[in-house]
Amino acid sequence: MQATTTIKKHVVPFQSTSIASTADQITQQQLALKLEQIFNYETPSDFTLSAMAPSIQEYLLPLHTLLLSEAQRLGVSTPQDLYGGVVPYEFTKAKVVSHPLQQVSMEAPTGWAHELGHELRPYTLKGYSAFSVQDAFWVARGLVHEGPIRIKLAHSNASQGQFICTHYTDIAALLQQAAYEPLIEKGVVIEENLTDSTTYSVGQTEVAGLVISYIGEQRATLNLAKKATYGGTRLLAVRGDYEQLRQHLDAPLLLKILEFARQYEQRIFSYYPTLFASRRNYDVIHGRGWDGEMRLGVLEQSWRMGGASMAELYALEALLVDPTLQSQHAWTQEHYTPHLEQGTQSSHVYCLAQESNGYLIKSGGLG
Repeated sequence: MQATTTIKKHVVPFQSTSIASTADQITQQQLALKLEQIFNYETPSDFTLSAMAPSIQEYLLPLHTLLLSEAQRLGVSTPQDLYGGVVPYEFTKAKVVSHPLQQVSMEAPTGWAHELGHELRPYTLKGYSAFSVQDAFWVARGLVHEGPIRIKLAHSNASQGQFICTHYTDIAALLQQAAYEPLIEKGVVIEENLTDSTTYSVGQTEVAGLVISYIGEQRATLNLAKKATYGGTRLLAVRGDYEQLRQHLDAPLLLKILEFARQYEQRIFSYYPTLFASRRNYDVIHGRGWDGEMRLGVLEQSWRMGGASMAELYALEALLVDPTLQSQHAWTQEHYTPHLEQGTQSSHVYCLAQESNGYLIKSGGLG
């Protein structure tokens, strides 16, 4: 459905009890500005994070995925009320929803759907979820015999909180650290590790009455500690749903990646029918397994503002402004530097955040 210029929204960047980094706060504020431009509403001079419920005329931009109980308190009841998503349980926000428990008798949170992970298996990598150190240890010890594994804390992002283990001793050294126990009890994923890999983003965004679907390739960069982390996405967005996106693709790999994301999404939404989101993003990895064979699998979902959000909104805005336009390329890029560089005043830069020993610069645009 084509949006009209009569849509008016006041976008409220919302943060619950969690502490946001400077980069997250700046990004959230810039996304709010872009959303208000899309809604054709007068842009306010500044934004402040709020922990109060917005009025009914306001459009929420949460930093994180909302719980259903939280959304009800805030007056959020449909995808048209926010940029992001609403889920019934804390674990459905996280990576753990992608995999089953190794055994039904293992610890699981309230609301856990034991059959979902098994139905997702054709579309994910081999792996399991766990909610205790003991369960994580037994799963990891068995899986590492087949090849290197990746252990991921459920609520980590941008490659943080992830560890590659190649031997039993690696697993023991990691899981015996007392500091990780409370994090593991919130959920941990143990899955096969791929090499020579590329990660793709597939998703949909619905804002101002317009739905776009997109697929893109992620890039990696080195953070200030010289560790690989998320470095941006270049995507192709089309007007309409996944079927319209499929019609714009001809590469067999991209078509398969899209299908994996679609199947993954359909199954999760069927098991948790109260879940809704105006922003749906799925990371799909393609890489080489321990046996040399190429593998494909959905890693995780994101129903909140994320690294590709600015590119999505740039593309959506272009399609909204020009009703004849059917597709649009857009991009985001993130890089870390110990010193400010030339070009930081570029119109493409939307976030310049100082960190402990340098800067994180985020940019984005069309094309």
